[in-house]
Amino acid sequence: MRGKEVVYDAKQMRTAVESGKTLDQLNIRPGDEINVGQQKHVNFGTVVRAVGITAGLLSTILLISRR
Repeated sequence: MRGKEVVYDAKQMRTAVESGKTLDQLNIRPGDEINVGQQKHVNFGTVVRAVGITAGLLSTILLISRR
Protein backbone atom coordinates (compact mmCIF):
# COMPACT_ATOMS: atom_id res chain seq x y z
CA MET A 1 0.00 0.00 0.00
CA ARG A 2 1.16 3.49 -0.77
CA GLY A 3 -1.13 5.75 1.21
CA LYS A 4 -4.60 4.50 0.27
CA GLU A 5 -3.46 3.13 -3.10
CA VAL A 6 -2.89 -0.57 -3.62
CA VAL A 7 0.38 -0.77 -5.54
CA TYR A 8 0.33 -4.57 -5.93
CA ASP A 9 -2.55 -6.87 -5.10
CA ALA A 10 -1.84 -10.18 -3.35
CA LYS A 11 -1.60 -12.19 -6.57
CA GLN A 12 0.75 -9.70 -8.25
CA MET A 13 3.00 -9.54 -5.18
CA ARG A 14 3.08 -13.35 -4.84
CA THR A 15 4.10 -13.70 -8.50
CA ALA A 16 6.79 -11.02 -8.16
CA VAL A 17 8.28 -12.57 -5.02
CA GLU A 18 8.17 -16.09 -6.48
CA SER A 19 10.06 -14.85 -9.55
CA GLY A 20 12.77 -13.39 -7.29
CA LYS A 21 12.06 -9.68 -7.69
CA THR A 22 13.70 -7.40 -5.13
CA LEU A 23 12.01 -4.51 -3.35
CA ASP A 24 14.03 -2.12 -5.51
CA GLN A 25 12.82 -3.85 -8.68
CA LEU A 26 9.25 -3.55 -7.42
CA ASN A 27 9.75 0.18 -6.75
CA ILE A 28 8.83 -0.23 -3.09
CA ARG A 29 9.46 3.10 -1.34
CA PRO A 30 10.03 4.13 2.26
CA GLY A 31 6.64 4.43 3.94
CA ASP A 32 4.99 1.78 1.73
CA GLU A 33 3.18 -0.93 3.68
CA ILE A 34 3.54 -4.61 2.91
CA ASN A 35 0.84 -6.72 4.54
CA VAL A 36 1.88 -10.31 5.05
CA GLY A 37 -0.87 -12.80 5.85
CA GLN A 38 -0.50 -15.79 8.10
CA GLN A 39 -0.72 -19.37 7.07
CA LYS A 40 -3.27 -21.31 9.01
CA HIS A 41 -1.63 -23.94 11.15
CA VAL A 42 -3.38 -27.05 12.36
CA ASN A 43 -2.90 -27.68 16.04
CA PHE A 44 -1.63 -31.27 16.08
CA GLY A 45 -2.64 -31.76 19.72
CA THR A 46 -6.25 -30.87 18.93
CA VAL A 47 -6.31 -33.30 16.01
CA VAL A 48 -4.91 -36.11 18.18
CA ARG A 49 -7.47 -35.42 20.92
CA ALA A 50 -10.34 -35.38 18.40
CA VAL A 51 -9.19 -38.67 16.88
CA GLY A 52 -8.81 -40.20 20.34
CA ILE A 53 -12.27 -39.09 21.45
CA THR A 54 -13.83 -40.34 18.21
CA ALA A 55 -12.08 -43.70 18.53
CA GLY A 56 -13.22 -43.99 22.14
CA LEU A 57 -16.83 -43.21 21.26
CA LEU A 58 -16.84 -45.69 18.38
CA SER A 59 -15.34 -48.40 20.60
CA THR A 60 -17.97 -47.75 23.26
CA ILE A 61 -20.79 -47.87 20.72
CA LEU A 62 -19.49 -51.14 19.28
CA LEU A 63 -19.15 -52.73 22.72
CA ILE A 64 -22.64 -51.64 23.74
CA SER A 65 -24.19 -52.81 20.48
CA ARG A 66 -22.68 -56.33 20.84
CA ARG A 67 -24.40 -56.95 24.16
